[in-house]
Amino acid sequence: MIIWRKVNHFDFEDGNVYTWLITLARNKAVDTIRVKRTGVETQPYSDEYENKFILPVLKPGGKTIELKDALNKTVKIQKAMEELTDAQQYVIHLAYFEGLTESEIAAKLNIPISTVKSKIRIALTNLKENLSKGYSI
Repeated sequence: MIIWRKVNHFDFEDGNVYTWLITLARNKAVDTIRVKRTGVETQPYSDEYENKFILPVLKPGGKTIELKDALNKTVKIQKAMEELTDAQQYVIHLAYFEGLTESEIAAKLNIPISTVKSKIRIALTNLKENLSKGYSI
């Protein structure tokens, strides 16, 4: 229904339909998981809420990628992730795969938010270094 109602938000001149649809579906899935997990909506669900949190914001003229290339990059990213410490892998998993906010991660790990931010930043820096060493994408 969102696609049907919000298709006018898609840029048909510069946009990639596939990327827009996949990103929209991801955003909606993450939002649904967060609401189910917390049991509380941060804001009432409305058109404005959808526009802000669900609809993709993509750069005009963004680079498109073929499926086989995306799958190849996925393997390279997984290998680079495996080079991180268990703690670094876990914090990235919580933030990017479970969709936890920094506050939720801090509560789950019983550490300050500033520590969470630092751990995520270090993990992402190390991931970037691992990718540049031998797993570049």
